Amino acid sequence: MDGTGRTAQRPGGVVLRLARDGLRGFCIGTADLVPGVSGSTVAVLLGVYERLLGAVRNAAGVLADLLRGDLRGGAGRLRRIDWALVIPVGAGVGVALGALAGAVDWLLTNRAEPTAGAFGGLVCAAVVVAVRQVRTWRVRLGLLSAAVGVVSAWLFGLSATPVAEPAAIVWLGAGALGICAMILPGISGAFVLLIIGLYATFVDILSDRDWAPIGLFAAGALVGALLFASLLSRLLARYHDAVMATMVGLMLGSLRVLWPWPDGVGHLGGTGEVISGTRLELPARGEALWPAVCAAAAFVAALAISRTADRPSAGTA
Repeated sequence: MDGTGRTAQRPGGVVLRLARDGLRGFCIGTADLVPGVSGSTVAVLLGVYERLLGAVRNAAGVLADLLRGDLRGGAGRLRRIDWALVIPVGAGVGVALGALAGAVDWLLTNRAEPTAGAFGGLVCAAVVVAVRQVRTWRVRLGLLSAAVGVVSAWLFGLSATPVAEPAAIVWLGAGALGICAMILPGISGAFVLLIIGLYATFVDILSDRDWAPIGLFAAGALVGALLFASLLSRLLARYHDAVMATMVGLMLGSLRVLWPWPDGVGHLGGTGEVISGTRLELPARGEALWPAVCAAAAFVAALAISRTADRPSAGTA
C-alpha cells in the first residue's frame, strides 16, 4: 500500500499501463484521420471515453477558476485531471497523426472500398460496446436510438456549397461546432465542416498557413471543447442511458458515410478537395467480397480488443 491507501503498482505494471494507454491513443488518432470516423467512437470501444471526457471537464473547471481569480481552486482541479491517462493517450494520438496520415490517405485513395468496409466494421463493434453500456434498455430508448440514427444518416448525406470567404465569427462558430462533433461518438468533425460548406475553405487555409482564420478556428474549438465536454459529462451523470442511446444512434447514422460504394469515404489529400462518399450505390457483381471480409475481420478484432481491455484501469461503466 502507498501513502494514499491505494495499492502501489510495480514499475513493470506502470510501464505496461502506459504502453496500453499509448496504444489506445494511437488507435484513436488513426480513426481521426478517416473522414466519417470519430476518434470518440474508438474511445468508447476501448473503454476510455468517459475518463477522457472527465479530464476535459476538469480542464474546463480549471479555466473557469482562473478567470474568477481562484488560483487555489484551479490548482486543486488541475491535480484532479487524470494525467496518467491523458498524457499517454495524447502522445499516442500525436504519433498516429504524424506517422500514419500518408498511409491512411493512400489507403483511402487506392483501396477505398476495403478500407471503408474495415472502418465500418470497427464502428459496428463500437455500437455493440455502447449498447452494452446502457444499463437498462427500454422501448423509448430504442426509439430514441432509431430516430437519431435516421436523422444523422440524412444529415451526413448533405453537403453545402463551399463558402469562399467566411467572416471571423463564422470561423469561431465552425471551430466550436467541429470540436463538439469530434467529442460525440459517431460524428466526424470533417463531415460537419462539409455540411456547413467550410471544409474546402478550411483545407485551403491549412495549406496556405493562413494563421488568422486558423487561430480563430482554434479559439472556437478550445471554447467549444471546454463547454461541451462539461455539459456532456453532466448529462451522462444524470441521464446516462439516454445519452448512451443517443450515441448509439449517432454511430449507426455514421455508417452511411462508411458505406463502401460507390467510392468509399473519400480522402483528405488535396487542397480545396470535397469529401466524396455521401452518395449510396449497390456494389456491382464481385465488388462486395473484400469490403465484407475487411468489415467482418475489423468487427471481430475490435470486439476482441475491447474484451481484453483492462476494464478497471479504463474506468468504464
